[in-house]
Amino acid sequence: MALIKCKECGKEISEGARTCPNCGAKTDITKKKEENIITALIIAVLILIIVVFIFANRKDKFFNKYVMETVEILEEYGENKITSDFAVRELYSIKCEIEERAEKIKDESEKRYDDYTTLLINIYSVSREIEKNTIDGTRIDEYIKDIKRNEIIRSEY
Repeated sequence: MALIKCKECGKEISEGARTCPNCGAKTDITKKKEENIITALIIAVLILIIVVFIFANRKDKFFNKYVMETVEILEEYGENKITSDFAVRELYSIKCEIEERAEKIKDESEKRYDDYTTLLINIYSVSREIEKNTIDGTRIDEYIKDIKRNEIIRSEY
């Protein structure tokens, strides 16, 4: 190996040395390794922060699916494309799926559980009004807006 001069004491040292054997000063090799380690740690921390942020803010695909299905049924019912019996059966089916899903996420996130509960309340309420035949187009539109608003709020966190 070639010899280089120590930047601190000026004595000749091996270019592969990490520190000067004479004065103990760190060589460029040691400094570059430390810089590389620091850079790698910074990158690793940034990646970890990004992953945590993405994971924490991921949308609940199940929740959005239930919202879309519920809105679709209500729109079809409001346009007289489906009967009240069919609408109630479909909403009941969605309600059962939501209840099952809500139990699974209950311990994970209180906010997500609350979102599911709000959706369940809306589905239950609109189902009762459809069953009793006491709902009109305006009221259906209100339910749709409430349900969609809950989806928008859900997707913001």
